[in-house]
Amino acid sequence: MSVSVNNAESGSVTLYSSDNGDETVEKKLFALYQKCLKGQYTDSDGACKPCTEGVRDDNMNQLHGCQACKDPKPCPVEGTSCRALALGEVSRGGWTCEKCPGGTYPLENKCEPCPTGTAREKEDESDKCTKCNADNINNLYTPNQGFSKGPHLYVNNNTCDACAAGEGLINGTCEVCPEGHYSRSGACQPCPGGSYSQGTGNSQCTPCEIGKSQNDVGSTSCEPCLASKGEYTNKEGSVECQIVELGFKVVSKDGDDDTDEEGIDQEECPAGSFGNKESSNWDCQLCQASDGLYQPNPQKNTCIKVSPGNYVIQTDGDGVGATETAACEIGKYRGEEDTPFTQCLPCDWNEGYFQDLKGQSSCKEVADGNFIVLTAQTDDVFLATSSDSCQVGTARSTASGEEFFNSENEKKYTECRQCNWIEGEWQEKAGQAKCDKVPEGSVVESITATSIKACENGAARSERFYNAEEEKRYTECKKCDWSQGQWTDKQGQLECQIVEEGFVVSDVNANSTKPCPAGTARSSTSNNECRQCNWIEGEWQEEAGQAKCDKVPEGSVVAGVEATAIKPCENGTARSESFYNAEEEKRYTECKKCDWREGQWTNEMGQLKCKDVMEGHVVESEEATSIKICEAGSARGDQFYYTGPRKFTECKPCENGFYQDVPGKSTCKEVTPGYKSNEYRTGIEPCPNGTREVGGVCQSCIPAAGEYQDKEGKNYCERIKPGYEAREKNEVPELCRPGTISKNYKCVPCNADMGEYQDFEGGSFCKAVNPGFELDVDEEGNPAVDKMPVKCKVGHFSKGSAKKCTPCDRDKKEYQNDEGATYCKICARGKVLLGAAVCEGLGCKEEKLFNLALREEEFVFSETAAGETLIIPCDATSTNNTADKIYRYCIFDEENYLARWDTPNYGACPTAKTEKLNQLKVQTDILKSKEKLASMNDTELANSMKSLSSGMEDIIKDEEVNGTKTEVKLTSRDVKDVAGTLDSIKSVIELPNTQTGSNNANMTEEEKKEMKEATTALKTTMAKTIDKVAASGEDTLKTVDNEEKASILKSVEALANSMEGDDEPIVTTTLAVRTISMSASSSKTNRSKSAGSGGESDVEEKSDAEEKIDADEEEDEGIPLPVPEGMEASEAPKLSLSMNASGASVAVFSEGAKDMFPDPTTAIDEDDVGEEVDDDGEPVKKNRTLNSAVVSLEFKNVKTVNFDLKIKSNTSLDKEFRGKKKFERTCTFLNITTTQWSSKGCKTTVIGDPLDGNVKCTCNHNTSFAVLLSISDIVDKSQETATLVMFCINMTFLLLTFFAIAPFKKYRKKRLVLLQTQLVLSLIVANTGFMCLNKVKNSKVTLDMYGYPDLSLNMPCYVGVIIVQYLFLVVMAWMTCCGYTLYGKIVEAVKTFGKTDRFYFHKAVVICWFLPALLPTSAFLTSHMMNSQDSRTGVEIPYIQTTPGKNKTDCWVANPWKWVSFMIPMYLCLIINCSVFGMIVRVLIRASKSGSSGTGLGKQIKGAVTIAVTVGVPWIVGVLTFEPIALVGQWLFIILTGLQGPVMFVVFVILQDEVLGTLLRPFGVEVPEILKSARSGTSARKTSAAFTSVLSREKPFDPATIDPVAAKQIAEQKKLEDEARNNVYSNEGAINESEGSGSTGSNALLVKCEADESLPVAQVPTPLPTPEKAEPDQDHLYYECTHFPYDPDAVSLASHYPDPVTD
Repeated sequence: MSVSVNNAESGSVTLYSSDNGDETVEKKLFALYQKCLKGQYTDSDGACKPCTEGVRDDNMNQLHGCQACKDPKPCPVEGTSCRALALGEVSRGGWTCEKCPGGTYPLENKCEPCPTGTAREKEDESDKCTKCNADNINNLYTPNQGFSKGPHLYVNNNTCDACAAGEGLINGTCEVCPEGHYSRSGACQPCPGGSYSQGTGNSQCTPCEIGKSQNDVGSTSCEPCLASKGEYTNKEGSVECQIVELGFKVVSKDGDDDTDEEGIDQEECPAGSFGNKESSNWDCQLCQASDGLYQPNPQKNTCIKVSPGNYVIQTDGDGVGATETAACEIGKYRGEEDTPFTQCLPCDWNEGYFQDLKGQSSCKEVADGNFIVLTAQTDDVFLATSSDSCQVGTARSTASGEEFFNSENEKKYTECRQCNWIEGEWQEKAGQAKCDKVPEGSVVESITATSIKACENGAARSERFYNAEEEKRYTECKKCDWSQGQWTDKQGQLECQIVEEGFVVSDVNANSTKPCPAGTARSSTSNNECRQCNWIEGEWQEEAGQAKCDKVPEGSVVAGVEATAIKPCENGTARSESFYNAEEEKRYTECKKCDWREGQWTNEMGQLKCKDVMEGHVVESEEATSIKICEAGSARGDQFYYTGPRKFTECKPCENGFYQDVPGKSTCKEVTPGYKSNEYRTGIEPCPNGTREVGGVCQSCIPAAGEYQDKEGKNYCERIKPGYEAREKNEVPELCRPGTISKNYKCVPCNADMGEYQDFEGGSFCKAVNPGFELDVDEEGNPAVDKMPVKCKVGHFSKGSAKKCTPCDRDKKEYQNDEGATYCKICARGKVLLGAAVCEGLGCKEEKLFNLALREEEFVFSETAAGETLIIPCDATSTNNTADKIYRYCIFDEENYLARWDTPNYGACPTAKTEKLNQLKVQTDILKSKEKLASMNDTELANSMKSLSSGMEDIIKDEEVNGTKTEVKLTSRDVKDVAGTLDSIKSVIELPNTQTGSNNANMTEEEKKEMKEATTALKTTMAKTIDKVAASGEDTLKTVDNEEKASILKSVEALANSMEGDDEPIVTTTLAVRTISMSASSSKTNRSKSAGSGGESDVEEKSDAEEKIDADEEEDEGIPLPVPEGMEASEAPKLSLSMNASGASVAVFSEGAKDMFPDPTTAIDEDDVGEEVDDDGEPVKKNRTLNSAVVSLEFKNVKTVNFDLKIKSNTSLDKEFRGKKKFERTCTFLNITTTQWSSKGCKTTVIGDPLDGNVKCTCNHNTSFAVLLSISDIVDKSQETATLVMFCINMTFLLLTFFAIAPFKKYRKKRLVLLQTQLVLSLIVANTGFMCLNKVKNSKVTLDMYGYPDLSLNMPCYVGVIIVQYLFLVVMAWMTCCGYTLYGKIVEAVKTFGKTDRFYFHKAVVICWFLPALLPTSAFLTSHMMNSQDSRTGVEIPYIQTTPGKNKTDCWVANPWKWVSFMIPMYLCLIINCSVFGMIVRVLIRASKSGSSGTGLGKQIKGAVTIAVTVGVPWIVGVLTFEPIALVGQWLFIILTGLQGPVMFVVFVILQDEVLGTLLRPFGVEVPEILKSARSGTSARKTSAAFTSVLSREKPFDPATIDPVAAKQIAEQKKLEDEARNNVYSNEGAINESEGSGSTGSNALLVKCEADESLPVAQVPTPLPTPEKAEPDQDHLYYECTHFPYDPDAVSLASHYPDPVTD
């Protein structure tokens, strides 16, 4: 039952509902929970009743009833509040208040009679009685006490009298009362509220009738109570209208006019309804069962919500609300929000739920170990009304990870699962969630799986030990295998025991063991049998019951085959694991004899091995039982012994340089340095003075080589220190004075022209001017070697060793604002201002652009630095950081040193189509919803598809502006949005088949037609949309991701697959789609299958190379495919099949749609990239493009795909660039998954003339196919090949030249030869380094995320570039050094007469090998510091570049560093060398014009070519490698530099008859006469004439008088003189000229000679006197000595005489 509260004010509220509750409890609950209105209390029945006396407010307990009011407010107001007493009122104990009646007045809460002479009416608003006449109270007539008619009296004959009814006392007279007033006697009073009076003279007022009220006094009418506002009054004389109570409705009657009705009463709402202020027209509203609402009581203001576990009983008839509910029956439930509210839901027993109680809001879940009991409600409907425990031997559980239930779904919760005894499951208890696993050592007893039993003796069971038969694994124990040593004598064992080692199982019962007998053993790895010990293997055992045989110990052997005893080895023998008999059967049975020839011996028994003879001893005899010691003078040891059989049997005597004075030693002693051994090798003696000990032999010191020694017993000669000049071999060398340095053991002056100076004495080298400095000059402007160098001025720099600083080249963007600079700075991204001191930066200027398609406001691109990216929002008003943005890059044009804007990517911004496309996508996504699709009929689906088609048409239709149609252009953002929309639409076009597939037979023809039209329209719109995408242009589509392009292509495939065989093709400008039936063409297309094996293998057996066939031989057969409107019908691709297929879905794109597909230049399978390389060894850059229509194919009902596709490609580029470019066509397919083009599974065949463009593609898979055209430059590897060939030739001859000179000591004293050798060596190293840099792959440049070649990413490149730069700078340095040396020898000889520099070569090594390293390293460090984050300049100038330059490598120096650190120094050296070469040639030419023909043109050419090769003139050709003669210059450079080695070999080796003679002499071959130097007369006569010619000008003299030693040597060494004077720098023509003339001509010869330290001191000729200053009209030709080092076999005395040099 339901307990409700019926309250007149608040309506009905349900507090408790129960079907079997106690009435007393209900009342108590009612009283406890009932909430009465203010002014009401709860009686014993639980009803709310108004307080007729007293009050009750919200703060009072309603169960206590009403309470009395208290002072100072003793009067209750409608039972809700208290107030103070009004005038004339008294309180009745606080329960009620009332006015005192007329003639009385309040006094101490009582009404007392008015005193005599006073009166008071009931209506008086006073608590006192009034006197009748205040003027003369004694003369007044006073009625009886308590008179009630006063006080409105008047005096009449000294008595009190009252006015008549309807009159009142006015100004002392009685007058008629006006309207709205009345008078009963004495005074006119206004009509009180609730009444009125009409007319005058009324003695009383008329009360308001029912339905009206009046709350004003003195009124002439009453106001109606409006029923429409819930007002009513059901009594007369109402002061105000009442408001209808909650749970009631208004009862009305017609009012005075037609506009409203008068409320005359209220009526209660019946059960099943409610009434409140929100009710329509203040009427009662029904409680609806369908909403779960009901009301069992009348006078209620709300409906009751049915409680969970109950349902509302539906009432019959209209206009009747729900009044009662019922509890859900057993097996059912209803939750609070479960619908419908008029019935309960059955518990889902298939999900494990049941309910065994009534009136429940939810079902119970069956517990594990229990199952649900079903009660049949009908034949096929069951209710889950209870659960029961699983029986013994069964169980059930659905807990996660512990599932155990019947596999049949309908029995998952309704039946328990039987324990599987075969699987070892059993259960002896009922109500279990799972079966127990049988423990190890036991098995399940029976199929009922209710008990187990232990394994018997001799058997066991465990998870590792069980029966092999699966059904007996848990039901039978496994028998122990006694043959394997298993046994047990206990029950319930998990496993059988293994017999212990040394024992075996006695019998098959496996219940006892026995030990192995002596001489045998058994281990745990053996079966159940004892093994005999193997005496051959050294095994023996003397005890029984052992697990293994013992191993015979070392030093003993097994005594016999029984292996029961051992015996020790005898004297002279031994045995161990490392020393035993080679015969296998005697290894452990016989000891091995010691080998005395190997130094083995022993004299003890039981030895493991023989002793090795000690060092200093030998074995005495073959028995090897004794040894003997080596005597003095001999020894024997590991390092000193006889070879052969005497090694350990005889001592070896000591050799020369060694001795031994103690017997029994292993080696001989080496003699003390400076000493030699005696005859018997038993002692030593010292070497005498002037000699040194070498290898135990005394050898003499060579003073001419800077050696001397004045002490005995030394193994070395003293060396003359640098800075000293040699004297006698027993004298202390002399210190060089300031301004000179020691050279060849002589003091020579420094060369100021080379930037050298020295201000200290004892110098071994001249100081070089430091980088950033230049030599100071004296008053005459000549270089001063005694002053410190000065700094370079601003705008200049110096690399060091230079007389003058070099100005910075402003044209090359060089500048320098510091003094003493070693380099010029580079203004990389700017320009150099006047004065070369300021670098002004570059940037893109502010630019404003309009794009009305995106927004009306202009896009403002602010000023941006070069190399930076500017980002601005698409919407200028947007403050959202994640909004769409436009990116624009400021490009730095390094070649032109300019900054310019890139094209902005407007495609990232949304357009007017964006929102429309998003809406269409949402619409398609809704259609794909299963719930939405299920709710739609065929007509609604067709209309939705038409709506989609119309919406897409609206987006892609051309716009009309001012009557002119404008073609719609999609942005990249539009294309991306279209891709998403098409991806959704491709699912929609399949919906008709999904929706009507099963109901197609029920559709009418009209419905089928409508659906067909809708589908066709949507497909056509898809094709048109794709057409618009293709027409959006390359610039738009190249910014679309390949994934989005692939999405569009998948939509095309879906469109093609959705078409049926009878559908008309869909054709647009760029796309044609249709489905082809193969039934009519299968007989033609399968012709290839009869010729051989078909299918996939046919394709694989064909070659991958392109194959050309005659067009006449190719049969014109195949299925024509549809073509777009933009293609000619003759260009239609044709399909031929080599397989059986029911049909194919075909989509053909015109070539104009190729931008819709991923760009094959980048999206290409790595297997198709190719391995063709260019001159740099890099893969040839190929420009790949789609060159034909794209055909998308998907065959139906086919297992193996094999087909031919004939397709025509575009050959316009072939004709335009024929012979200039390489064209290669390949049949490829698009892999949608990887978005890459690939040729895998396809073979390409060109049909007929390639210029016709006919290609056949044979493929074995489905996808999109096209002909891919690869365009690349024709790789000309001729220069690469020529470079490699010339490199090999050059390196070969350079190596030959180097090894023809360098190994010979006699050439190392020749300054120029040494320099040339270093030049050859530097060329070898430099060429090798450059070739390595060019060929090593990991030297390629890698850019970081900012496009900068960071050092950490390019360490090999940085290191390689710096090394190669350094090596070639070394080459140029040595060339310059050679040029400078020639210049000093020939041109500047007069200025250096008599001066020598001992350390000239050492300084050259330092300058040429170490100084060049400063240029690349300093440039690199400068670049690194400028490009670092902490750099204050902020200029980024990378040191390496990424673009191949003229050096044909991807890793080289970038501008401007290559000019600063490489090119400028290289060309500067070339210019210097060429100038020197010109001056030298000029001198030679002038010498040839002296008038003598004896000079010889061949001699001059020989010298000129030698000098030209030496100074590197061929390198100047490298300057010519610029357009338009770059090709010629490159070939000349390759050839000339490649021939440098052969020419050097010819000049330095072949034409040098001394060098050539040295090489040929070991073979007994003489130098051919043609290669020898030309001669005229004897050398003695030439030389003598030369001396005479030089000095005969003013004072003729005889050479012998000046240097008799030299004259004698000349006479004795004529033959050797000719050989020594065979030098490329000799000018014998000049000598011959002087000799022939015998007079003083205008060209005189002067002999200058340097000391040759290779000769003995006594043989060094005296220098000639310095010549006097020549006359101005005379030219002097000087000779400098050019000699070879000392050679004891051939001393060249003539080498002390001069070679020709010029002034």
